[in-house]
Amino acid sequence: MASSSTFERMFREIEGCMKKPVLSMEISGSCEKDSYGIESYGISVTTLEEVFLRVAGCDYDEVECFEENNRSLISESVRAISARRDHKTIMFQLMIPAIFLFIGLLFMELKPHPDQISLTLSTSYFNPLLSGGGGGGPIPFNLSFPIAEKVAQNVKGGWIQRCNPSSYKFPNSEKALADAVEAAGPTLGPSLLSMSEYLMSSFNESYQSRYGAIVMDDQNTDGSLGYTVLHNFSCQHAAPTFINLMNSAILRLASHNMNATIQTRN
Repeated sequence: MASSSTFERMFREIEGCMKKPVLSMEISGSCEKDSYGIESYGISVTTLEEVFLRVAGCDYDEVECFEENNRSLISESVRAISARRDHKTIMFQLMIPAIFLFIGLLFMELKPHPDQISLTLSTSYFNPLLSGGGGGGPIPFNLSFPIAEKVAQNVKGGWIQRCNPSSYKFPNSEKALADAVEAAGPTLGPSLLSMSEYLMSSFNESYQSRYGAIVMDDQNTDGSLGYTVLHNFSCQHAAPTFINLMNSAILRLASHNMNATIQTRN
């Protein structure tokens, strides 16, 4: 408590010794002789850095100069170390990637073995006969458009099984139709649903297995054709086989060459 009163008295003495403003002195017409020229005062906490600098007898300018000299020495040493490692940098950042790029380009230039046999993906290998060889089997086909009739005449590897309207309906047929329209559109959706219902109701029409079905769209104004393949998931190679079957049939129709076919090579 004694120290608090001492500080309070000290602050009052400082305020009493502060220099009066010029305006107040002009109004009063007098100048206090006891004024020591103190304009303002403040209180701050001294940092440890300031204390150590004062004890060491130096100022901030000298410290900043010392730090700049240290930084320059460190940067020069780093440059010297980097200069020693330049050859490693060039090796790992330029030479080795260039070598791998060159090897990759060499692999791209490699050609398949000339003796490799090309394959014709066809449904003729499905449903093998007892005497050996493939029998083809039925290919369910939606022939609702005239272009579908023309394409079907050029299909090889099986016989066309016409998709007819079926009395079978999926449970909750309205929801099934809405889902089909949402997935494939208002034109293709009902056709896919009709083909699915036909496949479900025509198990006994043939003793042979069916691995896929074709639903064709109408021919576009630019002459292009579109189709959809429904394939049996139990036969993993059914999808590419039926796609190649349709592409080959369209090629024969466009080229007017019944011997035209599409072959693949691994």
